[in-house]
Amino acid sequence: MEAAIRLDVASDLPLVVMDPIRIREVLSNLISNAAHHTPQRGTISIGVATAAGRLLISVADTGEGIAADDLPKIFDRFYKGARSRGSGLGLTIARSLVAAHGGEISAESALGRGTTITITLPIVSA
Repeated sequence: MEAAIRLDVASDLPLVVMDPIRIREVLSNLISNAAHHTPQRGTISIGVATAAGRLLISVADTGEGIAADDLPKIFDRFYKGARSRGSGLGLTIARSLVAAHGGEISAESALGRGTTITITLPIVSA
């Protein structure tokens, strides 16, 4: 059975110094989490923007969302939501890898409306 989730991806990116394997690991984790929590005919969008010399990459879904009480804990080691099937380490590792690149990771969510995880990375000055 094929999943009926639409994936939108931006393509115009500024230059960022990064370990592509590690940032791919971060994005893979975020997209996998979004796909797990997005219903059929839902949408996962990968957005790219720039602000204050930083590249912002967001992974947003139209999934179930995260409760306000749980949101501050999702990057904690071994924290697992009620429907999590992982070890509770994915977002902790993602936060560490983004921080190692001089970046930050954050989350916004509303129950029944979806979640957006945003990573920021420094842009290389020309």
